[in-house]
Amino acid sequence: MSRYVISDLREKVVTIVSIFVLAVSLKTFWDNFLRFKEASSSVEEKERIVESLKVENESIKKRIEELGSDLYIERRLRDSLGMAKEGEVVVILPDDEELEKLVTDFEPRKVQEEKPVWQRWFDVFNLYY
Repeated sequence: MSRYVISDLREKVVTIVSIFVLAVSLKTFWDNFLRFKEASSSVEEKERIVESLKVENESIKKRIEELGSDLYIERRLRDSLGMAKEGEVVVILPDDEELEKLVTDFEPRKVQEEKPVWQRWFDVFNLYY
């Protein structure tokens, strides 16, 4: 074979190998880029989850603090068990339905026209205007 043909063949092989290496490099770069993009979106999602869990954690801590306070315990004892402090009187009112049955003859007072304050003071001291 002539030198020209060998040289031309060598150039073609080098070109084909170079194109192949370039294609493999581009494919590898693209795969890595997609993996990086997926990982970064996954990281952002995990950060959002962490923030929401921190907020939830804080609210749970506040609730635990509230449940352990003396004021909450006292309120629960009063509401649930009807307990009272020494010297206090517990008044248990009937349900609204029972209350309506008990108060069937009740007529609401008619609302009188309110006088201005100065006129009411005059009435208190029996002054005439």
